[in-house]
Amino acid sequence: MGHMNTQFYFHRLAEGIGHFAGLIGMPCALSPDSKVTLNCHRQNARFIREARIPSPLKMKMGVVSISHEELTAFAALLSAEDGTVMASFLCRINPAITATNEATVFSAATLELAQQYNCLPEERFLPRSFEAGDPARVDLPDLDAENFHLIASGSFLTSSCDGLGKMRIDQPVSRLSDGMTVLMAEIRHIVVEHAANPVTRVGGAMLEAKFDILKWAKLGDAFELWSKIAHAGPKLVQVESWLINPHTQTPFVLLKTASVVFDLDARAIISVSENAAGELQKVGIPASF
Repeated sequence: MGHMNTQFYFHRLAEGIGHFAGLIGMPCALSPDSKVTLNCHRQNARFIREARIPSPLKMKMGVVSISHEELTAFAALLSAEDGTVMASFLCRINPAITATNEATVFSAATLELAQQYNCLPEERFLPRSFEAGDPARVDLPDLDAENFHLIASGSFLTSSCDGLGKMRIDQPVSRLSDGMTVLMAEIRHIVVEHAANPVTRVGGAMLEAKFDILKWAKLGDAFELWSKIAHAGPKLVQVESWLINPHTQTPFVLLKTASVVFDLDARAIISVSENAAGELQKVGIPASF
């Protein structure tokens, strides 16, 4: 489709967090030499506009709230030319001891410096499809019984990990994006077949994502990604995914995304029609129109 993918946005966010850490008195937070690091354990992201090569971009970040144990930050990725917001992020970040990844607290100096960057995000850039609070469940469901599909597997190598040997924060959505075409094939076929207007070329676009890191995967850990269509229609297709360690059944990440079926020629979202919703329900996909 000619635009940067969701992994790109999360990778830029990780760089922005590292830079912002220096502004609040933690200049080496993402370095193995630091005493205290930052763990971005929850993210709500919205992908608002298409960023295209070689469009110049910049990021702004501020503090929504901070306590001794946690920082909630808002970040926006903007066009450096006209200030258009391309993506927005609401992040919950914890301090941790670098050597052990055990929870700790922010220093008094960091708490004071962070007050200089207080911000109040505009409502239009905040999460829409998913609540920003705690996940409804953190225990791994019965993946087979609940019709999850294995869409990716492998192990975390150096290219997938940060400088501390932990899974990079762009990895959950990146792994999902790689398998999304297969996961969405049936639903795209049904939605297009029953669309109001003929569709020649069909694609998809992720509009929003939320993930909760339940346990940090480390360099060398094996993983599997299991996903299912949670609901389709009227316009959004919601997917629930679990990134797990297949050997211990330990859940690493709970990931929820909202996507659309897209007419590439008309540059328009294809809505789920009444007939499409009926056909989707026949194949076991919860749907509405």
